[in-house]
Amino acid sequence: MRTSSALISAAALLFQSVSAQQGVSGFGRSSSVGNNFIVQAPATGGKSAGNMNLEMGVTDSAPADVTPAVGTYNPDVLAITYQNLSDNVKAGPNRTAALSAPIRGVNVGGWLLIEPWMYPSRWVGMGGQWGPFNDGGNCTTRVESEWALGNKIQNQSALNVVVQTHYDSWFNQTHVDTLAYLGLNTVRIPLGFWVVEALVNRTTEFYAQGGMDFLVSRLAMLAEQNISVILDHHALPGVATPMQSFAGNCTDQVNFYEEANYERAVTWAMVMTFLSHIHPAFSTVKSINAMNEPIQDASQTPGLDDYYGNVVTAIRVVEVALGIVCDEGIYTSPYLTSPMFINAAVAAIPIMIDLGTQYNLGDDLIGLLKTNFLGSDLTNITNIVGTLSSFVSGSETNEAQCLATSFMDSSWQYAVNDTITVANPADHVLGPALYDNHFYLGYGYVAPNATPEAYLETVCNSSRVVSAAQAGDAPLYFGEWSLGTEWNDTTIDFLKNFADAQRKIYSQGQGWLFWAMKVDPDANCNGDCNKWSYFDAVDAGIFPRDPDAYWDSNLCANYTAQPNNTSTNASSGAQGNPSTAVASPAATKRARRF
Repeated sequence: MRTSSALISAAALLFQSVSAQQGVSGFGRSSSVGNNFIVQAPATGGKSAGNMNLEMGVTDSAPADVTPAVGTYNPDVLAITYQNLSDNVKAGPNRTAALSAPIRGVNVGGWLLIEPWMYPSRWVGMGGQWGPFNDGGNCTTRVESEWALGNKIQNQSALNVVVQTHYDSWFNQTHVDTLAYLGLNTVRIPLGFWVVEALVNRTTEFYAQGGMDFLVSRLAMLAEQNISVILDHHALPGVATPMQSFAGNCTDQVNFYEEANYERAVTWAMVMTFLSHIHPAFSTVKSINAMNEPIQDASQTPGLDDYYGNVVTAIRVVEVALGIVCDEGIYTSPYLTSPMFINAAVAAIPIMIDLGTQYNLGDDLIGLLKTNFLGSDLTNITNIVGTLSSFVSGSETNEAQCLATSFMDSSWQYAVNDTITVANPADHVLGPALYDNHFYLGYGYVAPNATPEAYLETVCNSSRVVSAAQAGDAPLYFGEWSLGTEWNDTTIDFLKNFADAQRKIYSQGQGWLFWAMKVDPDANCNGDCNKWSYFDAVDAGIFPRDPDAYWDSNLCANYTAQPNNTSTNASSGAQGNPSTAVASPAATKRARRF
């Protein structure tokens, strides 16, 4: 560690305008911002900043509501606290190693972000509505989204009970055990912005509370099984995609692509980065996907490129503050002076404090945030970030501990004319990055014909991985796909071939995550929910028990000039027998956004 003179310089910049406010609200709690604070002892075990047991240079005898004078801090104690925090974080999981493994997984769809089509009867039992309807309306006029359910119930406590009952039953230990049994190594968890409750405007955004507690609980279960996690910001503030329940509010009023909502999304990413490095339950989180499926017409997404740059910078700044230098380009990022980033950072700090207190993440960490960060003037953030590295790690990089940023690859959007530029997240990469592609043939306009042969030919000749790499969007993974088709009378043999072909081609990139883990038997999936439920598809003999095995590893040789590399055939080994595929009876059938 370098001399504290560099630290003094950094602290003087960062902490020159400590807030004089007396409380921080969020999650219905308040916390003192004073120089003295009392939190419960952290839970034992796991990686936790609370295990450092360092003092912040304050006494317990002073009044609890005392606010420090501007600029008062003990730089030597702060330096020790920072260094120990940094050492603790650096001793955490090697996320880059996890990132390098081929992704074999599923989406935990419909859990903390409700999609009514996946379980219509369950949704109606919660108070929602589901068709068939003959009123000429659509999802904007019915209770077909979480926002609409909250707007109907109009009582936060009652809403919480209904939705939390769903949270608790839809994804639990039984399902985690089944994921492990099936050999899957990764899950993608779609989340709404409201999982960070302090970001919600309760006067206009009617969402249930308590999602973070369930996320923490299930992440701990996944970590116990060493299953990696991609946290996917699926439903963004203000609604990013029109007329979709998965946007949180099914509406034609799209307001995400505005500065205030971009800022809230950047704050969300900063908070999730903080928790991913500090909370023990988040130890197998390897990536934060900053946005699911923006509007495809790039002319309708103004400011998206700036959002990409700001959110990457924000994630890396949090990591620098925790002692991880992923890419030295962070020190010269043009977004360090962006109002979007600065406003998001100011908003993130009290949320981190509240969550740190709620989850007992360590006296020293909370004290550091309260005493020295809360309300700080962050307008000199460029100098702050540059100076932090001088006492955290110097010029050393620690990419092994870095989260991968993740975005839809640039092919997701299109330009309607030459005056429109499609945003490419690769232009803003700092440190590890992943790129997401969603490939659904069942919605039509992908294969030339709605026939089994056309589907297999289309998949086997897909050049998406190569095209993404040419655009700089590599490594590419397929974060959503299914066995959905434009016709209903599919055979098991075709579905086995369709599954083989997709897994084979997607494995040319970083791997795949099937949509979804499961659906209910009455899901709106055009008559065959095996096409949308991984658990059921394995049980039906469509997927092999081993996610790396194939029923016919040379299938695509029949549809392409160059056969694919051979691999283990599912039929050649004991693990290829799907007759005992799913240990859990809880898994049932499902489908996707019709």
